[in-house]
Amino acid sequence: MGKRIDISELSNSVKPSAKSGQEEHPLTDKQIEALLNNIAFNLKDLISLNHNVAQLRRRLYEFLQTMPDVKEYVHQQAKHKGEKEAFENLCKASRQLTEHIDSKLKESESRIRKIDGYVAIPINSIYIVLILILALSTFMLCILILNIQFWHSSLIWKCLGITTGIAAIGITLVLYLPKWIRKFEK
Repeated sequence: MGKRIDISELSNSVKPSAKSGQEEHPLTDKQIEALLNNIAFNLKDLISLNHNVAQLRRRLYEFLQTMPDVKEYVHQQAKHKGEKEAFENLCKASRQLTEHIDSKLKESESRIRKIDGYVAIPINSIYIVLILILALSTFMLCILILNIQFWHSSLIWKCLGITTGIAAIGITLVLYLPKWIRKFEK
C-alpha cells in the first residue's frame, strides 16, 4: 500500500494559529496534490473495507442459512455414534455371555469325565422309589386282607415275603447309598 499522510497534520499546518495572528497562506500545488492522493488512497481503502464488510455479511448470512443443515448433521452424527456404542456394548455383552457359557460347558464336561460311566442318582429319586415300594406293599397287604380266605395259600406268603424283602432292600438303599456315593467320590 502507499504512504499515508495524516490529514490532521496538514490541516493544522495550514490553519493559522489564533495566538500568533499570522495570515492564512494558500496551499501549494504539491500540498494539494498530496492531500488529493491521500484522499484517493483513503477512499480506495474505504471501498475495499466496504467490500470486505459486504462479503462478511454475505458469508454470515450463508452460514446462518446452513445452520439447520449443520445442526441436523451433528444430530445424525451423534445418533450414529450412539448406535455404534450400543452395538459395541451389545457385542461385548454377547461375547461375555458366550465366554461364560463356554466356561460352564467346559466345567460340565470335566464333571462328566470325572463320573467315568457312573450314573449319579439324586437322593430325591431314592426317596421316591422308597415311597413307591411302600405304596405297592400297602396295596399288596390290602389285597391280602381282603382275601383272607387265601391265608393258607403258600403263594400269598411268598408274595408277602418278596414284598417285605423289596421294602427291606429299599430301606437299606436309602440309608447306605448316600454314604457309598460319598465314599466313591473321594
